[in-house]
Amino acid sequence: MLQSRAGEVALRSTSRLKPKQLKTLLRRHQARRGLKLTEARIRREVLDGRVHEARLSNPEQVALNRLRNAGFVTEDIEPRLSSDVTVSLLLEDDE
Repeated sequence: MLQSRAGEVALRSTSRLKPKQLKTLLRRHQARRGLKLTEARIRREVLDGRVHEARLSNPEQVALNRLRNAGFVTEDIEPRLSSDVTVSLLLEDDE
């Protein structure tokens, strides 16, 4: 199904996407549009080990979940950058 919203055209699937397909779509969308400011800030805080989910505001929770859904951040209790992000940012893996 084709949908238009705020000048953007989107294809809506009539069936559920598999998790891998959804992750690929989210990554491509963020590669095209870039991270929102809150997502970028949360990603930096994850890198620095300063994310405490209980203290996050609602917009910060949403940003963290977007990063998790795209596979950029692990779904652990203490979120960490995924290995893909660590490699793409040329960061050393401490493990």
